[in-house]
Amino acid sequence: MPIFSCGVRMDAKSRADCDLKIDSHFIRSVSDGISVEEMLLTRLDSCVESFIRLSDRDGFEATFVKAVQKALGLSLADVEARAYRAEGAVAVKRFLNRAMGLNEAGEVEGHIHEFRTDFLQARETGLIGPYFNRLYQRGLWLAEKARIEFNLQKKAVSPELVVSDLAQKIFGDLKGHSVFVAGNSAECEPFLQRLVARNIGEVFFLNGAGRKSVRGMCDQFHGKMVSRDGLGQMLRSVDLVLLFDQEMLDLIVEHDLSRVMSTRNNAPLLWVTLLEGGETATKQPDFSKFYNVYAYNRNDLHGIVEANLREYQKVIRIINRLVVKEIDDFFDWVNSSDEYRFGNIIGKSDAVQKILELIARISQTDISVLIDGESGTGKELVALAIHAHSGRSEKPFVTVNCGALPEGLLESELFGHVKGSFTGATSNKKGLIEEADQGTIFLDEIGETSQATQVKLLRFLQEGEIKPVGSNETRKLDVRVLAATNRDLEKMVEEGTFRQDLFYRLNVIQITVPPLRDRREDILPLTQFFVKKYSDVTHKTVYGLDEGADKKLKRYHWPGNVRELENAIERAVALSSGQVLTVEDLPPAILGAAPASNNRHPGGDLSLKDLERRHIAATLEEHDWNYDLVTRILGIGRTTLWRKMKEYNISN
Repeated sequence: MPIFSCGVRMDAKSRADCDLKIDSHFIRSVSDGISVEEMLLTRLDSCVESFIRLSDRDGFEATFVKAVQKALGLSLADVEARAYRAEGAVAVKRFLNRAMGLNEAGEVEGHIHEFRTDFLQARETGLIGPYFNRLYQRGLWLAEKARIEFNLQKKAVSPELVVSDLAQKIFGDLKGHSVFVAGNSAECEPFLQRLVARNIGEVFFLNGAGRKSVRGMCDQFHGKMVSRDGLGQMLRSVDLVLLFDQEMLDLIVEHDLSRVMSTRNNAPLLWVTLLEGGETATKQPDFSKFYNVYAYNRNDLHGIVEANLREYQKVIRIINRLVVKEIDDFFDWVNSSDEYRFGNIIGKSDAVQKILELIARISQTDISVLIDGESGTGKELVALAIHAHSGRSEKPFVTVNCGALPEGLLESELFGHVKGSFTGATSNKKGLIEEADQGTIFLDEIGETSQATQVKLLRFLQEGEIKPVGSNETRKLDVRVLAATNRDLEKMVEEGTFRQDLFYRLNVIQITVPPLRDRREDILPLTQFFVKKYSDVTHKTVYGLDEGADKKLKRYHWPGNVRELENAIERAVALSSGQVLTVEDLPPAILGAAPASNNRHPGGDLSLKDLERRHIAATLEEHDWNYDLVTRILGIGRTTLWRKMKEYNISN
């Protein structure tokens, strides 16, 4: 189904008068009576725009234009004259650009936030589906790439942005700093808007007869009026001066600027002269004799803008090439049968979409991520997706199952050892962390590590250094750390079995992968994927499953999560004799299970420990005590399995 966009441009007066908000009322006014697959409405500085996926484009456009016309209070002819349309690859490019914040040069951060707000509003109303979810996630990923690799969001390409950037570089947080606006030029407002957006403190204006526009601005920005008598006192404490006319400059110079500056105790001052109409200051102060004064005029600002704009355009050309590739990849995905597949992650639920969105936002940073969730939910796939979308994607991705190795061996595997460090160490061995240098290491079952190993992991996370077993030499490494657990680490911290400082180092970003029983809408797309996968493996022609099998899968509570579903479908495809899977092809555990309830936990009145004990015992019995197979199904290491068997007194 095609994707379209249509919008209405707004001039300066329309923007000033317009109070249109993308809320549920406006969304209903556009969507009522129109059958859309997906729809996103967004309000920008210069336009109101819609993105839709539907068949009847003409009917939607007419409804959209009328809704905007009513909101703006303009004639229908005027609104239609300002309307624009796009479809296909052009509409997809517009969507990606909006998600990246590329609406107007230099406005990136604010526009990303505005678009995100509108997108989440549409998601809450149920109007976002797989196409727009994917485009939004890819747009976020591109935005992060542009920010990190090309520093796009720091290219100030307007004088007011340059001034606010300069103020932040000089003063840092602007909250406790003040600005004095000298003059009543129409240019004052955009400069003040930028400074207020960055939390500037007090705003001062000079009081004077006949300056109604100054009083209006003072009210608008909640400023303070200063008399001429109080000008010198104010200049002794203000941090930023914006000077817009010659009369004001002459007045300030008359106050003996040298004497005023001598009382500032070398506090930094940003002085910006922006005379109206490009006038030349006849009595511009000589700032070279003052310490810690940063003086700029209109020409200086334009020089910075032009230099930044050249850099900005270079970056945009690079990004446009990336966008073209994204558009091609998007349409390849549209033409595939994997509507709900995103890399190796499959799902249509909101929970999965939020995880994918988070991956897009964090993958290109180097911060640590802790992925938690029950066994079999797909935590390693999340880690792989983070690595694949990072700047380290061409470098190693090393997985370590911390629960599958005895303690002494785990330390050696992680950090390496030198020859002779222990019995059997016949040669030097590089550790897995060093193997992952420049790449990513994934520490699965991090909760199974001992206190001693935790101490060494903490040192590595803090210092980026390791010391091989038996060596006195430290090695500096560059490795991103992702960790996963199916245990409650916070509870372990309280019990003293997991170090609190290591927990905080790992848990910079936490991603929780919910169990399959809490996202049942993902069962069908996962099933379809596994049916195709194992049909190819077994060289069978199986297209899907019948109604009875479908109901059984949806009613089962899936204690083993996605891993159990995959095993069930692998078994069913292997046993199938037709082109669709039937109830008879499914495992006995699924056929004999009580219906899952959304209102009651599948364990009934059992405690969590009793439920875990029964599940482990049943899995061991079902698979003839094959420990290797059982550990894969349960998603735990052999050491963890033995510990659980001992804890629950489970024996063959």
